Amino acid sequence: MGMQMNINKYITPHSFRHTHTSLLIAGAGVKEIQERLGHSDIDTTMNIYAH
Repeated sequence: MGMQMNINKYITPHSFRHTHTSLLIAGAGVKEIQERLGHSDIDTTMNIYAH
């Protein structure tokens, strides 16, 4: 039989924000993403989402 995995099924608003931003990084400019998220420093955006 297959393996059984325990997956956290709780999704927070932050989860949606993080997923949205991770998808944006694939095609949008980092400056645009920074402005959309409201970060005052581009390093904040890069440190959190560019992984």
